[in-house]
Amino acid sequence: MSRPSTARPVEPTSSLRRPPWTVKAVGLDPLGSVTASRFAIMVGAVSLLCAVGLTLTTTEQISSWPLAVLAVMILAGGYVWLVLRAFGDGVGLTTVEAAVGYGLVAASAVLSSVGQLGSNGHIRDDWGLMAVGLVLVALAPFRSPREILGYTVLSVALATGLAVVSSLTGLATVDLVPSLPIVLIAVAPAVGLGAGSVAYARTLASSLYEETRTQETLRVTSTADARRAFAADDVIGGIGALRESVVPFLARLDRTGVVEADDVRLAGELAKAFSLSLSAPRGPEPLSINVGTLEDPDGLLAAVPENARAALRALLVAAAVSAHGTREGIRLAASAATGSVAVTIESPDPRALRAELMPYIRLMKLVLPGTDHAVVEGELRVACPLGG
Repeated sequence: MSRPSTARPVEPTSSLRRPPWTVKAVGLDPLGSVTASRFAIMVGAVSLLCAVGLTLTTTEQISSWPLAVLAVMILAGGYVWLVLRAFGDGVGLTTVEAAVGYGLVAASAVLSSVGQLGSNGHIRDDWGLMAVGLVLVALAPFRSPREILGYTVLSVALATGLAVVSSLTGLATVDLVPSLPIVLIAVAPAVGLGAGSVAYARTLASSLYEETRTQETLRVTSTADARRAFAADDVIGGIGALRESVVPFLARLDRTGVVEADDVRLAGELAKAFSLSLSAPRGPEPLSINVGTLEDPDGLLAAVPENARAALRALLVAAAVSAHGTREGIRLAASAATGSVAVTIESPDPRALRAELMPYIRLMKLVLPGTDHAVVEGELRVACPLGG
């Protein structure tokens, strides 16, 4: 049965310090559905052990064994449904799927109570009251705290109803209204486990939300740092080597505030070197000297921004010196029709070459959004749009 994915990470915003109560943990971390599914298996096992154990130890309270056995089977079926749907496509449980699973567990609790009509002398021995509380623990990672709170209210209402039925039909003195201790015993599992499940769902969603915010901040920061690095290392081109001399020189003058005779002489030398670098003729196109074949009939590569050219140059140089490629096997083509630049690298092992060049491909994707790559018939192909 196919279904749309509903587990989509919530985009963190600076205005929200904590996630809304409608956010579920699996929605922030879809991969966490695997761990949550295993957790549901453990909770289901505990619930089944309680059901089977209490059924076998309180046989004198069973008035209908077919209903008692059917109740245990439906309880098992409810957890099987929850686990299979959670593992199904890795997106957790939808609202309907969670409701079906909870409904099966609640139905098993009702059948268990009906199977004890006329014989139930101690409602504290009813495993159905524990089951409707434990299922909330299993659902906590998959659904939002608000939904778990709603299920908790339903569980409390169901436990109260079962207490009334038990009081009216039990072996003890029949009261039209059950005593307060009976009601408290009946609702205690639902209240305790429900409150814990709401807190667990809220805490888990909050921690994942904060981690998502942190990762988003780091991503934005790393992108900005990378762009600044391109600007500092590549945009200034041939005069980049002067930075290692000029920057420390100016920093020392700013720190000491004293200009000596040697400083004047060094400033003159640096100024002369800077002037020569600016007036020096530009060499051949840096992109062309690192490829075996260049196809640029319209001269589009000359218009590529410097940060994009730096990323391309880094990729070409790395491919040329790689053990899985050669400079002669690199073809660089710019197409005005498609508005893109294509790099084709011949290699005896293109997959190994792709793994080696992946850092440079990622840099290209950073500078040129829309960059794509593929391994096709002994070649690694990288295509990127023109422009920065």
